[in-house]
Amino acid sequence: MRLLAVLVPLLALAVGIAAVVEWGRSQASGDSVTVEPAPGPAGYRVCPRANLAAAGFEPRNRTLRNLGGRVQGHSTDYGTGVDAISAHVGYDALDALEDLDLERVEVGVLGRRVALLSGGALQSRAPVGVAQWEEPTFPERCQLITLIARSRDRPQVRSIAQRVIARLDSPAAASTP
Repeated sequence: MRLLAVLVPLLALAVGIAAVVEWGRSQASGDSVTVEPAPGPAGYRVCPRANLAAAGFEPRNRTLRNLGGRVQGHSTDYGTGVDAISAHVGYDALDALEDLDLERVEVGVLGRRVALLSGGALQSRAPVGVAQWEEPTFPERCQLITLIARSRDRPQVRSIAQRVIARLDSPAAASTP
């Protein structure tokens, strides 16, 4: 009886540890984990998404951002490691990159004026590519979109922005929250 009283809690602990280890393995192997944003508090409006899944990227993490005025923007991370890219809606995410030496060029992409920034830290060889534009199809306070991509140059980021904008312009996007 005494042996059973010791073995049952140990068995429960072992099962819990195995579950945590398996979850860690799935994270390390790059398996896709999509985390949906929690619904905003009652009375809040959440900005639409700049959906990079349509451009071939898997969402990994989503964070809501308080924009004030009962509006929430968001940041969504896609991919991992050198393939990581993040989409920010409703606020200027460039503040986090102020230490980088980025060169700015403005181009037209599917009727939008898109700022393309590229470069990297002064001692880094890995490029950082950024695309930023005002999205007229999004509600006021949600229109600023910033894509930040590691290990991608300006033409690659422009291509990603073009796929996102094309998706936003499609009739299917109008019916998708």
